[in-house]
Amino acid sequence: MDALCKTILVIILMLGTAGTAASQTPPSPQTPQEATAGPPRAIAMSGTLVDASGQPRPGQAALIFSLYKERQGGVALWVETQNVETDERGRYTIWLG
Repeated sequence: MDALCKTILVIILMLGTAGTAASQTPPSPQTPQEATAGPPRAIAMSGTLVDASGQPRPGQAALIFSLYKERQGGVALWVETQNVETDERGRYTIWLG
């Protein structure tokens, strides 16, 4: 298997909060069930896979997605491997979770 077939993509998802402006409408209150529901069970992820020269990489690829607490270093809190099929422009969309 050549190096392109062994391409691994690691996406670091950082969870954070953004401030809201005073002129914005505040979010509606959550019901007790919504407030304790926790994170979603699955999230949609899309991206573009390119080779070392920046050219789109169509076809199949095994991608590894990881979630870390820290921006750099540390141990992955969650890892999922998916085999994706990219289009002629290297684009893919998958569900993680």
